[in-house]
Amino acid sequence: MITTKEASLRLGLTERTIRNYCSKGRLKCEKRGKIWYIEESSLDDVLEVKVVGTEETERKIGTEYDEPSSKSLALPPYYLLVRENGYLKAQVDIFKNQIEELKNRIKLLEEQLTYQKTSWIKRLFKR
Repeated sequence: MITTKEASLRLGLTERTIRNYCSKGRLKCEKRGKIWYIEESSLDDVLEVKVVGTEETERKIGTEYDEPSSKSLALPPYYLLVRENGYLKAQVDIFKNQIEELKNRIKLLEEQLTYQKTSWIKRLFKR
């Protein structure tokens, strides 16, 4: 399960659009409180194949596979790069938040350690 931010980065859409897709059932989502969590497997269902030309000359953008698959068209290479880039940006944001939380925890533990050291010294000299 991923957040709306991660999904929006992967698909190149806004977070608002992702939330709309969740509420309309276009994505497999679960709402916990105010936050939507999206199943990663449902992201492929949102991808749309664009059709170019009139009905006579209409062709699909992309390269067709010879063997049948869940998607009949290959995605353009740049789309895959954009998608991967979005995923990596989301991962970096997650790691930055985790690092910040760990720094705060270290600072709190150092403060507790300092307090314990000073209280021990104070008790020693009270006698």
